Amino acid sequence: MSTVTCATVFPGTTHWRVGLPVSLHDSRGTELFLRFLVPADEPAIRGLHERCSTATLRWRYFGGGAQVEHLLSWIFDTSQGEAVGVWAEGRLVAIGNLLLPDATGTGEVAFLVEDAWQGRGIGSALVDLITDLGRDEGCRCLHADVSLDNGRMRVLFAKRDWHGTVIDGDYSMDLALAE
Repeated sequence: MSTVTCATVFPGTTHWRVGLPVSLHDSRGTELFLRFLVPADEPAIRGLHERCSTATLRWRYFGGGAQVEHLLSWIFDTSQGEAVGVWAEGRLVAIGNLLLPDATGTGEVAFLVEDAWQGRGIGSALVDLITDLGRDEGCRCLHADVSLDNGRMRVLFAKRDWHGTVIDGDYSMDLALAE
């Protein structure tokens, strides 16, 4: 992915940290727009979840139930964390989020990329961006839980020096950030 231009502020976006909002191109040349999510994005978030397969949702949430409802209960609360959305062809196709650091300085990250948009470099861009956001927020470490059968995500993290161990049937992956 390569940055092509810095976009103007999208209505409702108040932050410019980590270079957002920004326009990028994915590996197929499709223009993407990345920005912080705002409450007006709730319908788009619901739509993204509806378009994701059961396997993709399981990789993100590790279980059944109304995952989108739980996500919407906190995702816009900036005292808990921040979330970035990736827009393409007029709709939300991916989300990356950071839960702010706990008492140990560890921030938790999670990602969701619509099935049709996987394998196009979007997850890589989100991991890099959320890592930078974690540094901006003072995280000493980032943590992600990754399903054993989510090979793409494990490889993506490993290429970025995340270290993982298997705990309770899933990968527990961590990245120490320079202080």
